[in-house]
Amino acid sequence: MKKSLILFGGLILFILAPSLTLAADATASGIVTVSSSTHPDSSTWYAKSDVSISWSRPDGAYGFSFKFDQVPHTVPNDSLDTTITTTKKFTDLSDGTWYFHIKARSLTAGFGPTTTFPVLIDTTKPAAPQVQLTNDGTQNPVISFTSEDKGSGVDYYQILLDGETVAGKAMSPYTIKNIETPGKHIVEVAAYDRAGNLQSTTLPIQISIPEPPADSGLLNQPLTLPVYTWLVLNLLALFLAVWLWIVLARRKKQNVPVSKPISENGAPVGIQVKTVSRPRKRPTRSPRKPRLKQDDKIFE
Repeated sequence: MKKSLILFGGLILFILAPSLTLAADATASGIVTVSSSTHPDSSTWYAKSDVSISWSRPDGAYGFSFKFDQVPHTVPNDSLDTTITTTKKFTDLSDGTWYFHIKARSLTAGFGPTTTFPVLIDTTKPAAPQVQLTNDGTQNPVISFTSEDKGSGVDYYQILLDGETVAGKAMSPYTIKNIETPGKHIVEVAAYDRAGNLQSTTLPIQISIPEPPADSGLLNQPLTLPVYTWLVLNLLALFLAVWLWIVLARRKKQNVPVSKPISENGAPVGIQVKTVSRPRKRPTRSPRKPRLKQDDKIFE
């Protein structure tokens, strides 16, 4: 009797097993959501070789199968790697692009779809920039530079002069403008990759500033007026010279005395001369000579 019941139960399970398998496939576990506290953006490079991964637990899931490699389309096998934890740490990873693949399995269904989370790692500095100076000695030196990075690639260049940043993001060639202090200066070019790693190169330069002339007055300053401005100024100067000549000529003509007819008393005609009466002077008489007598005549 017992044997008959066992055989009957086994027959029922054999008949219903395909339908149960189909039902399990139809209600497979949901999609797993993956995140990272150390590398949150899956499209950004990070200079960190230790990775912390976390994932969600879909409804009904009791276990997970995952794989962490550098193959973008890996599907984990059907062996459960964990049934309790939802975090995993990986340390001392090499540079490059890594992929965390995970899928969940529920109690009443098979494994669900695979979720893949990329992790970008670059802990290596770029190559030291090669820097060249094209015009040494001037106040506006021009430098050219180049570098390379095999990991994430060079992102930008930074230019420093004597430790002070003069360009946050620069492209080659670059002109350092208006260096006011003559003598030796240090130019530094820093190359940054997309993960934030940097490598720099320093280059000494010599700046010569010409001394100004001894007399820096207005007469020694160069005039850079346009041609038409010079023409207008010359015409204006000529006009002023002619006008001044005419004015002086008129004044000179007005100052010349005009000759007028003279009257009998020596005054010009039309001008009344006031005569002043002078007191008449009595004529002075000469002293009388003594009269000579006849006998006293002297014969000459």
